[in-house]
Amino acid sequence: MKQITVLILAVFLYTVTGFAQSGQLHVPPEYDSIGQKVYEGFDHMFDRVEEYVKPNGNITREGMDSVRRAAMSEFAGQHPEVEAYLSGNSTASPDAQPSTPELQALLGKISEAVKNFKPKTGFEKLERQLGEINRKAAGTLSEAETNKVYAVSVTSFYSTKYWLENGLRWQSLGEYVKANRKK
Repeated sequence: MKQITVLILAVFLYTVTGFAQSGQLHVPPEYDSIGQKVYEGFDHMFDRVEEYVKPNGNITREGMDSVRRAAMSEFAGQHPEVEAYLSGNSTASPDAQPSTPELQALLGKISEAVKNFKPKTGFEKLERQLGEINRKAAGTLSEAETNKVYAVSVTSFYSTKYWLENGLRWQSLGEYVKANRKK
């Protein structure tokens, strides 16, 4: 009976915690939640783009861009934590502080880890690499800069996971658009 209880608890924890099962990203839960929402947001965008593309015979780049922006805005509006994240973490903000060389170096390491990601090695290696970067940020950067590193690492992790798992769906939709676009 005890083994069944442990198994049920393990399954419950698996479903609650999402993709970052090993906890190797080393970010506060709210950042991991944002990463998961990024994944869901891409799916939401795909659904809206597909709804636009399938019945529409006159597909334009402007129309597609408009649908993508509207889908992300709609998704953010349905998820206040995403909207708060997007509005509060804009590096383009006029009052944004210039990045320190230490922050730039860690952001570069995130970019390098994602660029060098090999699907055959699995996501655990990428998660560990990003977790090491996050721990270094927490130990060396200001809180604001550490939060930037967290935000970039989780969005990079979940974006990479999304595109690897769903890239073919988008490619197929793109091929449909090309085949059905009016000349």
